[in-house]
Amino acid sequence: MEISLTQIMILLIMLVTLAIYSYITWKKFGKDSVDEIISVSEPPEEISAMMTAYINSSQKEMSNYLVYIGLLELISKGFVIIEDYVDLKKYNKVKKNSKMTEDEYEIKKDKKTIEIIDIEKYYRQITKKKYAFNMEKVNDYGCRQWELSEEERMVLEFLIEYDKDSILGHKKPIMEQFFKILEVLKEKFDGRGNYTFLYLIGIKSIKRERWDKRLYNSNWKFKIFYIVIIFLFGIFLFIFEGMKAIVPLIVLFPIFFWVILLSNILFLILKTKAFPVLMRLMISLLIGAFCGIMYFWAGLMLFLFGIAGVLITLATILLVLYFRNVGKFTDRGARVKKDLEGFRMYIKSGEVKKFNDVEELISYFKKILPFSQALKVQKHVVEMVEKSIEISGFNDKKEYIENMLNIFIYKNDKFMKSFVNEIFTNEILESARNDALGGNYYEEF
Repeated sequence: MEISLTQIMILLIMLVTLAIYSYITWKKFGKDSVDEIISVSEPPEEISAMMTAYINSSQKEMSNYLVYIGLLELISKGFVIIEDYVDLKKYNKVKKNSKMTEDEYEIKKDKKTIEIIDIEKYYRQITKKKYAFNMEKVNDYGCRQWELSEEERMVLEFLIEYDKDSILGHKKPIMEQFFKILEVLKEKFDGRGNYTFLYLIGIKSIKRERWDKRLYNSNWKFKIFYIVIIFLFGIFLFIFEGMKAIVPLIVLFPIFFWVILLSNILFLILKTKAFPVLMRLMISLLIGAFCGIMYFWAGLMLFLFGIAGVLITLATILLVLYFRNVGKFTDRGARVKKDLEGFRMYIKSGEVKKFNDVEELISYFKKILPFSQALKVQKHVVEMVEKSIEISGFNDKKEYIENMLNIFIYKNDKFMKSFVNEIFTNEILESARNDALGGNYYEEF
C-alpha cells in the first residue's frame, strides 16, 4: 500500500504528542510515591483477604480464585467447617490391596456414608476433605453482618445455594454470581462498579460513601483523552489525505485490541491453578488458535502498511503501558498497600512469636492464614506455625493446633483444585439437567 510523506508525518507527530501527554499525566497524576515499608505482624483490618487477593494479583478477572479466598476466610471465621468423608473408590482400592480379613472391617453402609472401625492407620488413605456449614453461625444473621464483609457474605450465600444438599430449588448460574462478587470488589477498589461513569455525568447514582472510600483512582479521564487525541489525528489524516490515509488506523487498532485481549486471557488461564487441568488445556488451545490467527493478520497488515503500520503499533504499545500505569492509589489505598507490603515483609523475614496460650496462637494464625494465601506466601506461614509451636512449647498439642487451623489447606493446592473442580463439575451437570428439563432446577439423581 502506498504511504505518503504527509501521512507519515501526521502519524509521527501523533506518536510524539501521545508520548509527551502520557509522560506528563503519569508523572503528575499517576506515579505512586514510594514510602519506606515497615514490617508489621498483622494484615490491615479495613480490608478482607479477598480484597487483598484482588489488589495483589494480576488475576483480577479470575473470580473463582477470589471465591476460594473467600471460602478460606469463612473457614477461618468459623462459618464453614472442614469434615472428612470416605471416598468409596479409595476405600475399595485400599481394601483390595490390603491383607486384612473381613473380620477386621466393621462397616455400616447407607446411601451416603460409610463408618469404618479399627482401621485408623488406613483412615487417611481412604478419606477426603469437604466443607460443611456451621449452622449455628450461618443462621445468625446478626453475626454474619458483624463478622463478614459484603463480599464474604456473598460467597457464603453462594456456597449455601450451591451445596449439593441444598433445599433451594432455583439456582442462579455460577458465573453470574461470580461476576457479581467481582463487581463488588471492583467497586470497592476503584469506585467504578456498573454505574460510576454514568454517576459522574449525572445519569445514574452509586453509593457516595463507597466512592469516597475507594482504594484506587484509575484516572479514566486521562485514558479517554488519550483516545480522543488519536481520534483527532485520524480526522487530520482524513482532511489532508482522504479516506485511504485512515485505513491503517481503522484496520490495525481492532486487530491489536483482539490480540491484546486474547493474549491476556490466555496468560491468565495458563497462570492460574484454580481451573481444572483439562478445562485449562482445552480453553488454552481454543484461545491460542484464535491468538495465532490474530497475530498472523497483525503481521500481514504491518507488512502491507509499512512505516505507517509501525508508527500505529508503537502508539498501541504506548497505549497499553499508559493505561496500566496512569492509575494511582488513593491516600487510603496507599496506606493499605503499604501495610500489606509490610505484612508480606514480616512473613518472609521468618520472624516468629512466642505464645503463652494455645488459643492465642490459634486465634492469631486463623486471622493471617487467608491473607497469606491471598499474598501467595502461605508456605512461609505454615513454617511460622511449626516454629511457633516449637518455641512456645506446645509440641504435645501440635496435632490439635494444626486441625484447628486446617493447616493442610495451605500446604499444597489440592483442596483448592478439589473445590474448583467440584464447583465447575456441578455447573456442567446443572446445565445438562437444565437443558434436559427445560428449566433451571436442581434435582438429585
